[in-house]
Amino acid sequence: MTIHSSLQKKLLQKHRQQVRVLFPKIYQISLNFSSQDFLNLLNHQYIRNGAIDYIMRWGSGSSITRPLDDFLVKIRRTQEKLAELVGKESAILLESNTNHVARLIDSLIQPKTVILKNKTFQFHPKYNVEMKIFDPKDANQLESMLKTANNYHIENILILVDSHQTHDNNGISNLKKIADLSKEYKAILIADDTFTFQILGKYGMGLSSHLHDVDIIVGGFGKPFGSYAYYIASSKKLMNYIIHFNHNIDKLSTISPLLIGAIDKSLDIIPSMQSEREELLKFSKITATNLKNDNWHLDNHSSNIMSISFDKEGDVRQMQTNLTQAQCIANCHTNLKNVDFLITSSHSTSTVNELIKILRSYRCSSSCESL
Repeated sequence: MTIHSSLQKKLLQKHRQQVRVLFPKIYQISLNFSSQDFLNLLNHQYIRNGAIDYIMRWGSGSSITRPLDDFLVKIRRTQEKLAELVGKESAILLESNTNHVARLIDSLIQPKTVILKNKTFQFHPKYNVEMKIFDPKDANQLESMLKTANNYHIENILILVDSHQTHDNNGISNLKKIADLSKEYKAILIADDTFTFQILGKYGMGLSSHLHDVDIIVGGFGKPFGSYAYYIASSKKLMNYIIHFNHNIDKLSTISPLLIGAIDKSLDIIPSMQSEREELLKFSKITATNLKNDNWHLDNHSSNIMSISFDKEGDVRQMQTNLTQAQCIANCHTNLKNVDFLITSSHSTSTVNELIKILRSYRCSSSCESL
């Protein structure tokens, strides 16, 4: 039975709107600017050996068949190591990510709650709550919103921010200012460090690490670690609340030995990779300069993520098509009207030059079409 033509058309339209470029099997990706493996950890022998060692000791299943005391001790110690590295009293590791974070935030919603979030922070509240968007690069705008909430006697304010979006036009992060405002107005600040973990902050543990007034840090151990676990870090009092009001979160959740092995070993080596971080950021800065010289509008160029913004969603889709044809993959966000190019340690001057050629080709084809 063949799909109806109208449904087929709708399906094709949906494919064109995908966040990521999808390649047919016959395509070979020659340029990958979508990887979060910033420090090339996926193939790091120390991490691989650690994962294999954990499998040999505790099995290869998605979870152990019965809680083994020594394995639970290992999970606890890995969580304690993570908490110390990010500068919090407590941390938990969870196998999934978005659902847990959404439930975490939902559990913090009380009567008369206002949520202030930046545009890219992915959260859709379960309950009917007032939610406003603020620019994380503009601390004055956030302060104005907090004053308004104060004037209306709002008792519970949640601030949700992606830490990698907080750099202003001078390349300086506003996260410390946001944290100070959160404390001043007695708000709860939740920062997502997923895209700054490995690269920025103390020990490479993310921009929010060791910022005392960031109440809750969330982040992910994704593809770079051969894992898909998520973490939540906070004070002991807040963690006690989180666990008691999220029945699906267990402080000693039996995560797969494979995941714990990869995470534990990655936490051993990331703090020692300062020179690799510096080289990557230096190379990223050169890349950003080259893109700005070609008059591309960069929303974020203070880390290794080059976020190019466009005027229309159609421009993003056209860029997506050009990237596909050039066998290049990047993170295309039609709803946000931008494309993110993630620079990693595996990139070189030649691969970036290839990217610049593709971008120039897109601009040329767009100019021709407008004539």
